[in-house]
Amino acid sequence: EEICPPGEGDAPQPCQWASAVNVRHRYIYAAQPALNRVLVVDVQAQKVLQSVGVDPLPAKLSYDKSHDQVWVLSWGDVHKSQPSLQVCFSVAAVLLRCFCLQSINRNSLAFGAKGLRSDLHCDMKVITEASTGQGQRLLRTPFVGVEDFFIPPTNLIINHVRFGFIFNKSDPAVHKVDLETLMPVKTIGLQSHSCVPQGMAHTHLGGYYFIQCRQDSPSPGAPQLLIDSVTDSVVGPNGDVTGTPRTSPDGRFVISATATSPQLYVQEITTLGEIQTRYVLKISQGISDMAFQHSFTEGNQYYVYATLQTAPDLLFLELSTGKTGVLKNLKEPPAGLGQPWGGPRRMVRDSGLFGQYLLTPAQESLFLVNGRQNALRCEVSGIKGGTTVVWVGEV
Repeated sequence: EEICPPGEGDAPQPCQWASAVNVRHRYIYAAQPALNRVLVVDVQAQKVLQSVGVDPLPAKLSYDKSHDQVWVLSWGDVHKSQPSLQVCFSVAAVLLRCFCLQSINRNSLAFGAKGLRSDLHCDMKVITEASTGQGQRLLRTPFVGVEDFFIPPTNLIINHVRFGFIFNKSDPAVHKVDLETLMPVKTIGLQSHSCVPQGMAHTHLGGYYFIQCRQDSPSPGAPQLLIDSVTDSVVGPNGDVTGTPRTSPDGRFVISATATSPQLYVQEITTLGEIQTRYVLKISQGISDMAFQHSFTEGNQYYVYATLQTAPDLLFLELSTGKTGVLKNLKEPPAGLGQPWGGPRRMVRDSGLFGQYLLTPAQESLFLVNGRQNALRCEVSGIKGGTTVVWVGEV
């Protein structure tokens, strides 16, 4: 099938990819923002099973493995003025309850058992039973002004996630959602810390959520906030740590960095649930993206591979020691300061929990890195401006 249909006349049809997810190694859900749709690709058959029309400019997909549903964040337009959050579902799925949110502010919820109240503005949708691969439909579950959302990933210890979080671009709060019922649970206010959330991470060790606060000025970024996942209370600032938080697959390490700051913070969660800053590195080029790689020689140890914002190199970091190295000459990253749909300028993706490979794009090629040997494996030419990577299976 033509995954990029031709335009009218001689005009080329834009074929752009914003985000894609692996659904149980059986299907790939891939967003095409310029065409306002999500394609469902059968991995084994290597063909498109279905095209699911979604709200304009789908920019981010996330697969909730616990409930077999794919979440779709659409911008509405290039200015993000009409964002919506949708969830894809199979026609075989059980009918889910629908709810409306009159405004994203706390204590302003209104529900309807038989339908949506006409005086409420609804612009959020959901995809459940995503692993069936066919007969997908969209469930509209309304949250106004959604900027982003966060669903904690599963791991070897935590195999079921009950709650997700939604936040918007102007509200100093995160909104907790029950992923099973798609009902809002509570609003966690961050007004006292003047924090409008921009990103989140979670570790089951100690039960913390790490909140990245939005920074709208060139001054140093605002410190992260910590939330207790048991009580949903704000613990306070995470010391002087700033940047986008990411947790290692075992929840033991938290790494925070951004493309605009030279600081890379490495924190460790102890067995008692205490957060300790191990070290702070100065990375003058800034961090574009990063991926974790388990150690092949030491148990319970992880490495980090990070792409640099202004250099064609790949940074290697041994978390337990702080030892760093650089893989050089991986050519220039895709042109532009960042991907048009909100992704990093140069992504890097690992090949799964026990995989040994990583993939990162250049302007007109892809580089495959062997993490076990900490060396370049090969370069695949003819791939221009790579924006999306999906690994299928354990390599």
